[in-house]
Amino acid sequence: MIGGSEATAEKLSGRGRAGVLTKHRELTAHELTARELTALGLLTLFGLGLRLLHLTRFELFVDEAATWWFAHLTAAGRLAEQMSLEPTPPLYYGLVGLLVELFGDSDFVLRLPSAVFGAVAIPTLFGFGRALCGRRVGWIAACLLTVHPLHVFYSREARVYPLLLCLTLWTLWALWRALDRESKKAWGVFGVLLVITCYSHFYGLFLAATTGLVIVLWARDGGARTRGVITVACAGLAFAPYVLMTFPHLQESGAAWSIESFYRDFPEERRLGRVLQTQLIGADYHPYLRQLDRPSTPAWLRASSLLAQLILLIAAVAAARQQGRLRALGFLGVGWLVPILIPWGITLLGRAIFHAGRHDVYAMGGLCILLAVGLEALLFSSSWAKGRRWLRIPVVVAVVAALTWGALFRLLALHLTPAPTRHRPTGAWIAEHAAPGDRVIAMGIRRLVTQHYAQLAGNQSLFESFPRSTDRHPGWSDVLELMKNQEALHTEAGERVAEWGELEADTTIFLLLRPYERTDDAVSSTWLVDRHVLENLWAADWTRVPELESEDLGIGAYRRSPRQPVSTPATR
Repeated sequence: MIGGSEATAEKLSGRGRAGVLTKHRELTAHELTARELTALGLLTLFGLGLRLLHLTRFELFVDEAATWWFAHLTAAGRLAEQMSLEPTPPLYYGLVGLLVELFGDSDFVLRLPSAVFGAVAIPTLFGFGRALCGRRVGWIAACLLTVHPLHVFYSREARVYPLLLCLTLWTLWALWRALDRESKKAWGVFGVLLVITCYSHFYGLFLAATTGLVIVLWARDGGARTRGVITVACAGLAFAPYVLMTFPHLQESGAAWSIESFYRDFPEERRLGRVLQTQLIGADYHPYLRQLDRPSTPAWLRASSLLAQLILLIAAVAAARQQGRLRALGFLGVGWLVPILIPWGITLLGRAIFHAGRHDVYAMGGLCILLAVGLEALLFSSSWAKGRRWLRIPVVVAVVAALTWGALFRLLALHLTPAPTRHRPTGAWIAEHAAPGDRVIAMGIRRLVTQHYAQLAGNQSLFESFPRSTDRHPGWSDVLELMKNQEALHTEAGERVAEWGELEADTTIFLLLRPYERTDDAVSSTWLVDRHVLENLWAADWTRVPELESEDLGIGAYRRSPRQPVSTPATR
């Protein structure tokens, strides 16, 4: 009996040791080896280098100039003013403002956070993909994001989108862990990340709606569903004060003006097919980016890239069914599509808030993992080619080649496109010719960009927008709205010229005029806006200063005639 007890105890002890070893293997399966850590670090460094390459080659454009201005306002504690001009929450502007305070406001400093967060997204996507679908999927997804042309593009732009993508990935990853573990700590981490995402961009609200849907669909029981819904609701309440403070300014925001104008020029961009196409690797840039001198992808290359990725998505669904990953695949599908479909649907209903290929960048992590699942199935699973082994190698080669040459074309287009310069020379001219007491007048965005480059060169002139309303929505798109009330423009110009009449006699007014186009019976709308200032200056007897003008840069210079100290508005 005693011997039997000893044998039984020995058996139980062996089983215990085996159980401990099994549990240890499960734990270490989630850990990275030294070789894997090195490989992930090298991949991240390569991604960072790709994003830092030619980081300052292109000068700041519309939205980046707004970032520079709003970052200064936020850093100076003028948050209320920033909120009245731009509804985007202050987290990103505060970060950029801190860097500007520490290191100056060069183009490199302004764009560096985007490059860094663009690189950080690579290991983040690896970890998220590995948690959902395994190591190989994590590696493939990270590699796809590393060379994704659209992600590389936005990782060189001084805007919030790379940070927003990182936060979206962290939030969805935290939600997956919370659904799996159902612990208070896991739900708390998810809630905090969701609040931070909302305070980086209003699109965090669409992510909150997405996570709410995921919780309803994927929670294991009623208790988990209740905890999840309460967490999302608390995050929404934490963001509600900012929404209430900025709601009165939403109609006047730059986004409201620019997106409406974009859809007037490119109405076909509202189509769902075009919305999804811009995210795909090597498919195409949408017209917004092509306007920035990025060439369109050739039709044959675009078609092959689209077909390859369609094959990968189909392979992903088939592989998920075979491997029991449909839950993870459904989670990814919702996490990718729903944050895009909500603002797209709102835009279709008449309130334009969605720029395809721009505002949807924050959801592309789910797409990369879905493509990685399909690519893993093609590369490492032979079940789909049973009885047709001769198909496997050509299909895999064709799919990988289509992805590769599509990505390479768009990446090379980013690097090889000649860098246009407009505002840098203008800012340098102003810095060289304008005195501290002089006034530089321009419409919204040209004022911001020129002011940035002039101040980098040490200029201290006073910059003003005409009309003043373009401070609230800086950009070219406001011209169409401004043209509706020519009388108001003329009156405001007269009032401004009257104010300038009180300045010192040697004060120079620099006008940054847009180039205007003239046809047989019309002139461009931008000229019609600028001409109101010119008419009032001429009527008030201000005279040109040719030695301070530049026809090539569109800079006019005027000084008040000494025989008329106070100007009066021109009559029409």
